[in-house]
Amino acid sequence: MRLRKLLWCCYDRGMHRFSRRFIGLCFVLATAWACAASSDIAEDDGACSIGAEQCQCTQGGVCDPGLECLSGLCVDPSSSSAGQGGATSNVGSGASGAGTTVGAGPSSGAGGDCAKEGCQAIDVLFAIDHSGSMSEEINALAASQAFTNVVNELAAVNCGDIAYRIGVTDDNTPQFVTPGAWGGTEPWFDSKTLNKMQIAQAFNGAGSQLFAGPETPVGCEHVLSNATTLLENDATGFVRENALLVLVLISDVDDYGAYDQVGGHSCGSIGCLAPAPALSELHQKLLTIKKGNAKGLAAIVVAGPKVNMGSNFCGQPCSCPGGSGDCGAFWGERLYSFTTLLNPNNAVTADICGGPAEVPTAIKLAFEGNIDLACKDFEPPK
Repeated sequence: MRLRKLLWCCYDRGMHRFSRRFIGLCFVLATAWACAASSDIAEDDGACSIGAEQCQCTQGGVCDPGLECLSGLCVDPSSSSAGQGGATSNVGSGASGAGTTVGAGPSSGAGGDCAKEGCQAIDVLFAIDHSGSMSEEINALAASQAFTNVVNELAAVNCGDIAYRIGVTDDNTPQFVTPGAWGGTEPWFDSKTLNKMQIAQAFNGAGSQLFAGPETPVGCEHVLSNATTLLENDATGFVRENALLVLVLISDVDDYGAYDQVGGHSCGSIGCLAPAPALSELHQKLLTIKKGNAKGLAAIVVAGPKVNMGSNFCGQPCSCPGGSGDCGAFWGERLYSFTTLLNPNNAVTADICGGPAEVPTAIKLAFEGNIDLACKDFEPPK
């Protein structure tokens, strides 16, 4: 847990991502944190709500919106008492293209009682770009141990004992993807019927099936739009009214990016002819699924940030360079913009340019951090 607290010192909550620019500063902050860790964290008669002002931070050093974690307590940075104590959990703004998401662990602070509140169930839909360029990222995420780590953090949300479901879809086929010869009664994986290892194995099998069908046409990798269409028309009952809905959107291109449309680049007719749906329209459809409760909708976006890393041979902008004049990933402008429509704690972004192995780590830490807080803030209907 000490490493997680230190990682949060380099997390830019304003941009919802991890800033590599401040990694060096963490060595300085580590000393302050080590000193602060030697003292107990006080609570008012054990009734202090974790994350609230003058109360204990989460294990990852996260507080409610507008507060910062100093010496293990959540304080208002504008108050006179905020300057006292140890290291802050929010350092700097960071470069827009540098970093990945980090998060906070289940709300059971060291030495304190767990403040269990908010949602008791989570529905997670992974929408994954299954173009050939994404094979390494998909394989890294679907690796049994990597996804087991993701599941462990998901299961630990809001003090643990969370009831969760995991579904998988691709970027242009609005249906759930399951392992070959899937024998489950539903096309998704439920913690009430499967244990963590079985869910990890099922996800691994679904990841393999992503490449079983035709590859997505170039320029038509639409993870957000496809996920929205699937949920809007779903008849399996995947989304529960009392559950926090989390979309995990993973792509090395944008959802209907202008540079991927016919005429949006210099390579002629590649791309999609369909017009891009408005982000506000997609957001509203998802809110409708959640009965208008904005706190019940969250998203983790792993995509390419809008940074100036040149362009490929078609004049399409790069988030990071690739080989042979191509891009390793393209701007995910609309995907990133979608997260700004959500409540601050409910939106997390990570840079896919960090490499395939960083994808499962970013998602795991997102569940450990902002998604844990989002669940805590979501009061399901009675």
